[in-house]
Amino acid sequence: MLGTFILYRYDLIQVMHHFYVRRKKKEKKNRKR
Repeated sequence: MLGTFILYRYDLIQVMHHFYVRRKKKEKKNRKR
């Protein structure tokens, strides 16, 4: 059970990181403009 929880947690972190990177890129684009 703990292993599954850790795996789920890792997946969640990956998703959050993906969104964070996308937001960062968007911000950079807007700043350039």
